[in-house]
Amino acid sequence: MRKDARQSYTQLEIKSGINHLTVRKYISKLEEDGIILGYSPDLSLENIQNLYILLFKVREIGKETIDDFNNNVSTILDNLDNFRLIDFYSTLGEYQFVFVVGCDSLNDLNIFIEYLKKTFQGLGDYILLNGIRTNFRGSHLNLK
Repeated sequence: MRKDARQSYTQLEIKSGINHLTVRKYISKLEEDGIILGYSPDLSLENIQNLYILLFKVREIGKETIDDFNNNVSTILDNLDNFRLIDFYSTLGEYQFVFVVGCDSLNDLNIFIEYLKKTFQGLGDYILLNGIRTNFRGSHLNLK
């Protein structure tokens, strides 16, 4: 299912050797338990937008800092065309906030960075990486 979530229960029966009704029951149970969240296409983001990873140092980090970010970041995202916050992580170590973003221009990216620095006083230095890895589920590079 990871490679092609559009397979029918009959196709899964042929591949697995498990009766299609049993396959259907297992899949329904995984959906009910929240293990399967949905079915979506894998997108080649480098063909849509430039992919960047921002690593920020944070002077003080806590649940309030993360909640504050989650509650306020949509304000700037609503005002940026061709910009997408793909993922956000809080981590341990030297760089505690990690943003994975897609955007069409460095200008939009700069506006986002300046907004973050102005809004969240605890943010410090940052590193910007230009990302090429686009298939996060399959853990392989999508190089053509």
